Amino acid sequence: MRKQILLAAILFVCCGQASAQLDKGNFYIGISSENRFLSSLSYKSYGVKPALSYALDKHSLIGISYNHSRTNTYSPFTSTDIKGYGNQYGIGISYNYFRYFKRSNKLGWYVNANLDYNRVKYYSIKNTGQAQLNNQYNQSELSIKPGIFFKPAKNFFMFANVGGISLINTEGGIGAPVTFGRQINVGVLINLGIFRKKNKF
Repeated sequence: MRKQILLAAILFVCCGQASAQLDKGNFYIGISSENRFLSSLSYKSYGVKPALSYALDKHSLIGISYNHSRTNTYSPFTSTDIKGYGNQYGIGISYNYFRYFKRSNKLGWYVNANLDYNRVKYYSIKNTGQAQLNNQYNQSELSIKPGIFFKPAKNFFMFANVGGISLINTEGGIGAPVTFGRQINVGVLINLGIFRKKNKF
């Protein structure tokens, strides 16, 4: 199933045409969920990311975002006191590039690039139910994720992707995880130009 999703995403990216996806000079507000399943048994992360963006042209958005997520961790093959959770929060800078598929003015592909700066805190849960802070650190992440979008109305987008590639710096330690098929992100994007008053005098 994951191979089929990845193949479909590659085919989508390979065929596009220029068309007016965005209103240049307008602001867009968006919100997305970020659900990561990096290890099916021991790591699940659920988050939300509101963002405010500005349309540079009919294809490009640049913006700022606030990130918040919670990670649930457990070790099913060890003692029951090896359980815990983590909280991650911070700010980010994002860039999105949109294009319709050929012969379509509603469905298309996009590429999302993010540079996020987060504070991460991990807690362990003892048998008594008490949570104890185990670790906290700062983390920066540069990620690139391709996906698809659907535009049912002039000022409204829906978008989704199944992960991408990242470069993560955690207090001097650098990793480059590939999250294709291990992450599901969905969201909406609204053109704030719809709230402008149109007075003709």
